[in-house]
Amino acid sequence: MYQESDIRELLIETCYSNEQAATFFEQRLEDEALLAILVTIALDEDDFGGDAPMASGDYIPRYPTECLKNYEPQFLAILESEWASVRHEDIALALAKINSSKGKDLTKKWLSELGEGPRYEKFKQAYEQYA
Repeated sequence: MYQESDIRELLIETCYSNEQAATFFEQRLEDEALLAILVTIALDEDDFGGDAPMASGDYIPRYPTECLKNYEPQFLAILESEWASVRHEDIALALAKINSSKGKDLTKKWLSELGEGPRYEKFKQAYEQYA
């Protein structure tokens, strides 16, 4: 249904305030086929880098919990790596949403290593979701 290359282009467009591209993703926040592509782009195993993996993190944590649970191993792999094109803090939010115990531990680790700032605040927000 979707072509990964087309989704990459749309994600890049969202970085440049393209409202149509943003609306495309916002209207499909329950589309599991699209989520699968977003996770593939976030993992960036082909090392494309750039804006698309980063932008994928803007949408992944907004998916319903039941959709996100299928990707816990991939999300944990991202948080366990020091380098990722997707924002680690966005993936921490997705893991918090599914109440991942390993995700909580990794989020706490990231918090201990980061100083104050926007990334720290997002990790803190993720950690606070674990109650």
